[in-house]
Amino acid sequence: MDKILRKFTDALLDGNKVYASQIIEQNIFEFFSFEKLIVNSLERIGKLWENGEISLAQVYISGIICEELMDKWTKMYQFNNETNLNLAIVVLEDHHTLGKRIVQSILKSSGYKVKDYGLGKTVDETIDLTIRDNIEILLVSTLMLPAALKVKDLKTKLQDMGIDTKIIVGGAPFRIDKTLWKDVGADAYAEHASQIFGILKKMVKK
Repeated sequence: MDKILRKFTDALLDGNKVYASQIIEQNIFEFFSFEKLIVNSLERIGKLWENGEISLAQVYISGIICEELMDKWTKMYQFNNETNLNLAIVVLEDHHTLGKRIVQSILKSSGYKVKDYGLGKTVDETIDLTIRDNIEILLVSTLMLPAALKVKDLKTKLQDMGIDTKIIVGGAPFRIDKTLWKDVGADAYAEHASQIFGILKKMVKK
């Protein structure tokens, strides 16, 4: 897998979408591996940029290619887990898109309807939208730790208002600190997008 990861990362940095797609076609046969390849490649690219080894343009192009590939390949995976849950997804405080788009794509491909609250929403904006739409389960994606810590404020304010919306979190801060989701009062944490179905099923049973 490391060899595939290196090849895929190099293809992204070269802006070669055709070769990146070929790598997936020849080596990836289930969604978990597809998602892992995308996430690990972008994390590696992020570190290269932080170290000054690549340009910001390469980071941007890599993200665009991954989003386009994701749109194409998630259509191949039909999970068939549709329910009538009232769901919404939001990127809290941050402005990244890939994590949210991965989750949205696999949910959409299996028949779920998910309201998209967009990027960079504040806690109060998210609460207003949640109340307006009577959301049962809110999916919160974050990229940076300060945004992840805002989940605690979000959950507390909802509870103080008597609103029992469940919160599922995901993103880099929660992958780094495996107990952070509990510390901020979230109801569940999905390390990988494909785990979302099992979490939703458990919440429905409760």
